[in-house]
Amino acid sequence: MTTLLEARYRTVLRLLPAYYRRAREEEMVEVYLWDLDRDTQDQSRPTLGEVASVAALAVRSRLAAAGAPRPYVLLGAAARHFALFAVLLQAAAAVVDRVLILTWSSTHGPRDWDMFVSGFTGRGVLPGVVEAAEWTLPLLWTVAFFALLHDRRLLARASGAARRAAHAVAVPRADGR
Repeated sequence: MTTLLEARYRTVLRLLPAYYRRAREEEMVEVYLWDLDRDTQDQSRPTLGEVASVAALAVRSRLAAAGAPRPYVLLGAAARHFALFAVLLQAAAAVVDRVLILTWSSTHGPRDWDMFVSGFTGRGVLPGVVEAAEWTLPLLWTVAFFALLHDRRLLARASGAARRAAHAVAVPRADGR
């Protein structure tokens, strides 16, 4: 006889793709119900953490976990290529922006070059360091892109996280940048 909690777990497990459910549903339900008293099973519900972990597993298994059917493998490859292309766009935008700023400042006379350099040196040491960091940290997208190309996931995660952290703690300035 199926308890209400078991039915609820099976409902949550419907988030998983059919191929995954066929292979593992019984085992997963058994593990979820392992140490629960049968009398309390009709009054309980899956916890939010359990539902969230099944949802995360559903996303991972639909994006081509090991042994996935071909449509899921193709969907996972498309998602990874899209993410790589997004990082490439971020990296290209950062590099092009820096090249354009340097080109403009260096080709429009000493006044523009002095204005560019004074952003790093004109207000003291700490503001100069902050300005230099704000100017160079977007280039971490380039590091992340090449790390992903060479399957260096840890380096890619670290450079992306450093870039996002730097963006989150950027010092607001009077000119709005």
